[in-house]
Amino acid sequence: MAYHTFPLEGTPRVVIERCGGRLEITTWDERQVGAEAGEDQLRWSQSDEALVLTAEGDLKLQVPRDVELALPQDIHGDAKIHGLARDVTLGQIHGDAAISGTGNVTLRQVHGDAEVRGINGDVTVHTVHGDLTVEGTRAVTVEERVHGDARLGRVASVRLRSVEGDLEVEDAGTLLVEAKVEGDARVRRGGAAEIRSVGGDLEVAEAPALIVGDVGGDLEARRLGEALRYGDVGGDLEVRESEGAHVAGGHVGGDATVIGAQSVQAGDVGGDLEARTIATDLRVGAVGGDAHVSEVGGTLAIGNVGGDLEARTSAALQVGNVGGDLTLAVSFPPGSATRISVGGDAAIELPAEPNLTIRATVGGEVSGGRLTSAGGGAFSAVYGAGAAQLELVVGGDLALHGAGEPRASSASRGDWGRWGEEFGEKFGRDMGRWGEEFGREMERWGEEFGREMERWGEEFGRRMEERFRGWDEGQAEEWAEKARRHAERVRERVEERMRQ
Repeated sequence: MAYHTFPLEGTPRVVIERCGGRLEITTWDERQVGAEAGEDQLRWSQSDEALVLTAEGDLKLQVPRDVELALPQDIHGDAKIHGLARDVTLGQIHGDAAISGTGNVTLRQVHGDAEVRGINGDVTVHTVHGDLTVEGTRAVTVEERVHGDARLGRVASVRLRSVEGDLEVEDAGTLLVEAKVEGDARVRRGGAAEIRSVGGDLEVAEAPALIVGDVGGDLEARRLGEALRYGDVGGDLEVRESEGAHVAGGHVGGDATVIGAQSVQAGDVGGDLEARTIATDLRVGAVGGDAHVSEVGGTLAIGNVGGDLEARTSAALQVGNVGGDLTLAVSFPPGSATRISVGGDAAIELPAEPNLTIRATVGGEVSGGRLTSAGGGAFSAVYGAGAAQLELVVGGDLALHGAGEPRASSASRGDWGRWGEEFGEKFGRDMGRWGEEFGREMERWGEEFGREMERWGEEFGRRMEERFRGWDEGQAEEWAEKARRHAERVRERVEERMRQ
């Protein structure tokens, strides 16, 4: 290797016309350029305007920090640059790129990995064929594609087109993914995040809001401040510690768990549903498996439950059909009307002083307190003034727990009598229609979410600041109010059809 020094006067300017191998540039306090290259592989010319260098192989430079540096469009090896006070622009890098401690960075094409750390400016990348790592910058923009993984931390804003591997973002002000993350995505401690599509799993924690179109795997969200909006989740959905967030979306292929949210509106859940500590409404079109729901502050509405339903809440209750067993512990406020069709057994846990009228047709036995009825038939009981109404069709047994004897009761077996026969048949038809209609409407609502996600994706060409300017709780409230109004219209349409 040969070492050369070139003195610089005034405002230094260095032009590198060619680098046939690896390029490494660092800074020092000398007012000269130190150059190290292979024997007879470095050519140069120097004038009052600039020092021009051409290297056939590797080139290692030491330059003043304030040097004006013109870099070659093609570097035929790795590129490592540290400490320049000015911007860095690179075209084709046929190896890895490592940039730190500079101004703005622009990388056109990196054929290996790219790493940018601790710069005083923005990072713009067109294509990286390996992995991308960026830490400690202002805005990060990937205009086309990262073919490997992308890891981003301590950045003011992130705008990505596409990532073929995994995406990991921590401590980012805002995140926008215009197309797709093919692998898994993990986002922690950031601002509002918008992602059009994730092929694998998505995990988000400590963010004000998340909007995502499709997730091929599982979606896990924790400590969201204001909103979660999703189109389609192929795996499980899990939302926790998000008491201020409005959750709204379409289809969940697996299980759904929501523990701590402001409201929930969902098209359908293919597996089991577990929901508790929901401040206002919980509305789901259909649950394919079991449903366990408690502590809902507003309306609890589920069209159909394929398995068992356990509901423990003071909320107003609207449920169409339960294919398995029912366990119900609600307050039954005066004036309320609850109607459910149950394929299996039903266990009703009554409040301490119920004010309730129960009417049911039961395929098996009725038990509770001193009530006993065997062989199936029509059953009625009045507790207190009977101001609330509970109407049931139960394929199996009915058990009443938690209160004393009713003020009045009646039961008929064998030939159920005209009332029992008419009530059972009409009730079954009505609740079947209600469950089917509500489920279909909520599923349509979920499909509308999917279409809206696609329309939303078409708007991704806007600048980042336009997408996130003025984000506040009002947007989340607007989404929740829109979802609530739609669900209320669904209920009204279903009830109108039932009256026809």
